[in-house]
Amino acid sequence: LIAFFVLCSLIVFTDFLGMDKSSPITYLIFPPLIWTALRFGQRETITAIVCISLFAVVSTLAGIGPFVRDSVSKSLLYLETFMGTVALTAMTLSVAMNEHKQLEKRKDEFISIASHELKTPITSMTIFLQLLKRLHKSKKDQKSLELIDKTGKQMKKMTKLISDLLDLSKIQVGKLELRKEKFPVYVFQFIYKFRASI
Repeated sequence: LIAFFVLCSLIVFTDFLGMDKSSPITYLIFPPLIWTALRFGQRETITAIVCISLFAVVSTLAGIGPFVRDSVSKSLLYLETFMGTVALTAMTLSVAMNEHKQLEKRKDEFISIASHELKTPITSMTIFLQLLKRLHKSKKDQKSLELIDKTGKQMKKMTKLISDLLDLSKIQVGKLELRKEKFPVYVFQFIYKFRASI
């Protein structure tokens, strides 16, 4: 990485390509710095800025490069203004990417906690349904057993839905599939009958 920035600095801050001083070649330093800020971290971005700045100062003091003026102080003032803008831009991007990575990490942690918190009550409800089914089997109450079975099937569907929704790998890769299924009418009938009995 450092060798890459030394090469970029050689091209931009010296007469390596033999280009005119008025040409906008100095802006060629931005793409590699932006790439470093987005791809790597803040430490690497600062290292790149320091390498470029050192190379730029040495070449400007030697009287080479696009910022050379009639006096050394004027040359360094132009160079410092440019390098300040470069450093500010690169560090702003680097900080923004760091914040984005931290937010992604927090999101992953939240999804993990939410997955556990949503699955725990469903597991408890499934256990209670199984106990209820055993109680009604001994009484041979066929209607209650049918309703318990239907509720059990809905619990399985809900468990599968929650698993699909919270499977972070499927969401991130974009492989969360939409499965269209018919929703049983008997659920609505059960709700209406239950409301009428109250």
